[in-house]
Formats: sequence, structure tokens, C-alpha cells
Amino acid sequence: MLSKLRRVLVAGLITLIPVATTAYILIVTFRFVDGLMGRTVERLLGYPIPGLGVIATFLLVLLVGVLATNLLGKRLLRGGERLMLRVPLARTVYVTVKQIVDTVTRQDNPFKRVVLIEYPRKGVRALGFLTGTTGGEVQGIIAAEVLNVFVPTTPNPTSGFLLLMRREDVILLDMPVEDGIRLIISGGILTPNGAGRPTAPGGRRAPAAPAGGAGGGVVTADAGANAVDLEGSAGGHGRGGGRG
Repeated sequence: MLSKLRRVLVAGLITLIPVATTAYILIVTFRFVDGLMGRTVERLLGYPIPGLGVIATFLLVLLVGVLATNLLGKRLLRGGERLMLRVPLARTVYVTVKQIVDTVTRQDNPFKRVVLIEYPRKGVRALGFLTGTTGGEVQGIIAAEVLNVFVPTTPNPTSGFLLLMRREDVILLDMPVEDGIRLIISGGILTPNGAGRPTAPGGRRAPAAPAGGAGGGVVTADAGANAVDLEGSAGGHGRGGGRG
């Protein structure tokens, strides 16, 4: 009897927690947005009207958007931005927030490919995202081509580590970036069912695992493999240079 009651109670909690959390976030967001312009509207009218602050905030955002999309408005906003950059403390906050917003709202995904690397020690693999190629002083010091790999944390993928790795130490996967993010956020619970084989270092396909054999084989590739297309699918789609 007690075990059945416990199961029913747990099932109820599992059902209610997501609903209650969503409702709480929506209520807090509504109150915050309503308070942005609600007090100003209350002073103008002399009495509060619930929800009117949300409408006023929406109209304000719409007005700023109109200004930001026409020539005259862009000039006015650039002038205000120059004034903001002259204030020491405000300049630091403004530049930081603007960079974060620009990164989050950019149309092209900054994560180009999902990659598999040996990290943080030999024999341990980690999932990461290729963000580009390394240039400047770092590339000048290292003879081999260096790639920028971002290794996010679980369950918050917005924090993590930037690793500068040689191209031959990075395995490019055919897994979509969205599936990679979903895999990391879920802590490995949501595993994508991709049919493609990973691209071994150097740009060739990794050999498929033997049928009926144990997994976990080492991925190898020919040293003279073709270059890898960082923006799309890997080049050299011929047979893999490694042996299963």
C-alpha cells in the first residue's frame, strides 16, 4: 500500500513540477515586463491597469526596432552609443552585453561542426564544437594547422572551455549541431541515432565497426588524407584509410 502511494506521489510530482515551473517563470516574466513601463503609465493615468505596462513595453521595443531599421534612426542610435562608450563603467557593461546579444542572435550558427576529441586525458573522449581555425600568433608558433574547439559543460552548454587543437587530433562527426547540443544538455540521456560514420583526422571516413564485434575501436586515417570542409560535410568521402 505504501509503495503504491509512493509511486502515485512521485508520478504526481513529475507531472506537476514542469507545469508549476513554467507557470512561475511566465508569471515572473509578466510582472517584470509589466513593471518596466507600468509605473510610468500609472503616473500618467493616476491609477494602475494590470497588463498595460506589458503593452507599453512592447510598443517601446517596437519603436526602437523601427528606429534601428531606418537611416535616421541608425544615426541617432549610433550617437547614443558613442555617448554610452564615453562613460567608463557603462562602457564596460554595454560592450559586454552587446557582444553576448550579438553572439546569441546571429543568424549563422557559430558552431560549425560537432567534433570528438581526446579530453581531458588519454583514453577519455569528449564532445565539442568546431568554431573555426586558429590564426595570429598561436598559428605562427605551431607548425600544424590549429582548430578552435569549444567544449561545453553539462547541463549548461553556454559555459565551457576553448581548446586549441591540431587538426589531426580532431575527429569531425556527421551529427547535426542541434543533436550535439541536445546530447550535452541531457547529460547523454538523449542520444541521436545518426547513421553516418565520423570523419577521421585528415578528412577521411572512419572505418565502420565490425559486425558483431565489440565497439570502441581506435579511429585511424591515412596521413595524406584530403582537407576537411569545416562549413559542411567532410571531404574525401572515399573509403577510410584505417583498418577496422
